[in-house]
Amino acid sequence: MVTSRSEYGAPVDITVARKVLEIVRAGLVFGIGNPIAGQMCVEAAVCFALGEPHGDEPSCVSPALRAFKITLNDAGWSSNEARAKGLERLALAQLGSKGALDDIEFAKRLSLLTINKTVPRALRIAASMKMPAKHSQALEEAAIKCERAESLSAASYAASDAASVAAASAASVAASAASAASAASAASAARAARVAAASAASVAASAANAASAASDAASAASDAASAASAARDAASVAAASDAASVAAASAANAARAASDAASYAASAAASAARAARVAAASAASDAASVAAASAASAARAASAAASAASYAASDAASDNELAQTAEAVVQVLVDMGAPGAQWLELAPLAA
Repeated sequence: MVTSRSEYGAPVDITVARKVLEIVRAGLVFGIGNPIAGQMCVEAAVCFALGEPHGDEPSCVSPALRAFKITLNDAGWSSNEARAKGLERLALAQLGSKGALDDIEFAKRLSLLTINKTVPRALRIAASMKMPAKHSQALEEAAIKCERAESLSAASYAASDAASVAAASAASVAASAASAASAASAASAARAARVAAASAASVAASAANAASAASDAASAASDAASAASAARDAASVAAASDAASVAAASAANAARAASDAASYAASAAASAARAARVAAASAASDAASVAAASAASAARAASAAASAASYAASDAASDNELAQTAEAVVQVLVDMGAPGAQWLELAPLAA
């Protein structure tokens, strides 16, 4: 079925959809890339499939959806393959959306979705890190408020508050990280001093033993045993100091990771709040620009949430966060009756 034609006259039909999917599955790159399969971003892949000039402005995709897709494409995916897998269904669902999708309504739904779903996940990722219970609790409470927001206005306020809570948690945990780092340095200094003292004592003992050995062999043997014992004691001191230093360094690293995760959660919440505020300004003279700016902010929120996931768990967790966002937007497009939804059967969800 042909749903529309591109501005260059190419039909947007199942043949184009299959070609888009083939190009996407070859891999997607950060940035616009080159007009070669496996070396393009998701929007350039659509241009290529339509026979349009190389670029990231396919003529059949709505401006707001395009802005969201470009930002999500350039988020921190672990690999080109992960980016392609996470975006393939959204690449299909966007086809034919220009002129068929209400960009302002899409931006509003996307903003609310981001605050209800993405921001709470980012906050809980941060809360799962090693940090004082009061901060974890505050982050959880902020997450619940975001989840429960039903209107765009309420969601915007909830996300703004969440950003403040996460930023405060990040600052507090960062201070703990600095303190732990100082403890690690102090432990290392203390170890160095003790080892140096033990070494000096050992040298002095060896000299005394050598002098004594010249006159009394039996005493020399006894002194040798004492020296060995002293060496073992010095080694024990050094080992204990090493353990303290390692523990302090570990605490510092954990605190830094928690602070970073909270910072990314704050960034996600702030971006989502900005998306909601911009989307609410539907009376603006340039509605398309308003919708595109809001959608891009929503995608930045998703990217920040993915970064938080990466700090807390792994690159795979980050990819999963981004993929969840992409699929949630696919469902928004399905609900809004976007033409490209008819081709989602070409890339069914994994069971």
